[in-house]
Amino acid sequence: ELELLSSYNLRTEDGSYFEPGSYLELRSWLLGADATNMAYMLSTKLAAMVLNVEAGFVSGTALVYAPGVIEGTNFISINNLINTANSALGGDEHKYTPKGHPYRAYQELVTNALDSALNNLNFIYPSP
Repeated sequence: ELELLSSYNLRTEDGSYFEPGSYLELRSWLLGADATNMAYMLSTKLAAMVLNVEAGFVSGTALVYAPGVIEGTNFISINNLINTANSALGGDEHKYTPKGHPYRAYQELVTNALDSALNNLNFIYPSP
């Protein structure tokens, strides 16, 4: 799992890349997250969802309601949401997004979509 997470654009509080070396390091990083840097908060939600998919707790093809994340639709699969979040963390211009940063609002939108999915609030079920 640590190696898997290292393949994503996960960020720390200061915007540097996060590559967990141990369970304790990962745990501390997850528990220490705040939204001072939205890229950090988005990273923790992304990591949690990646681990849920990898463990088989969430299907990557499941649809969630996430208006605004992808232009032209209000729905996105978990796999596409993971890829979108990872892209939203890539590049130097997206690594540190404090209040007032022009990219912060989009990262917050993706963060909220992941958070809702992690809390089972926005899944679209094919039948009752």
